[in-house]
Amino acid sequence: DRAVVLEAILNGSSPLALEYASTDICDDEEVVRAAISRDGSALRFASDTLRSDRDVVRESVRQKAWCLQFASDDLQRDRTLVMEVMKGGGFVWCIEHADFGGDKEIVLEAVKASGESLEFASDDLKADPEVVLQAIQDTSHALQYASKGLRADRAVVLEAVKCNG
Repeated sequence: DRAVVLEAILNGSSPLALEYASTDICDDEEVVRAAISRDGSALRFASDTLRSDRDVVRESVRQKAWCLQFASDDLQRDRTLVMEVMKGGGFVWCIEHADFGGDKEIVLEAVKASGESLEFASDDLKADPEVVLQAIQDTSHALQYASKGLRADRAVVLEAVKCNG
């Protein structure tokens, strides 16, 4: 019953009540948005139609970037949406699972948030001094994912030591 599910979501006792809801309720935008406003991961229980709705997905990933994995395949590969997720705090999942490891702008955002996300960058970007230096600004451990040439580059290694002792 729609009213029961909506009440469970709104009173906070069960923001993930969609898991047990009917197909019709999981396709009800008002109910799904209420659930997502309480817990972004409720997107995983939304209908395919709503998981393909950019605004619904955006609301979910604003709370929890990793919820992009519950969006439709098309939205997971949507560069504009992925950039929003990355600028909202970065998320390794985007470059690891959505084939953005070769997109320099997205990888730069990812390594700013977590230097170790360099692991999932393309080989070309692992050899790009700008990307690697950005990654080691976050953690010197990122150097292990850089190309062999940059790992042997004195200036890059000194920067890693300088940034992270």
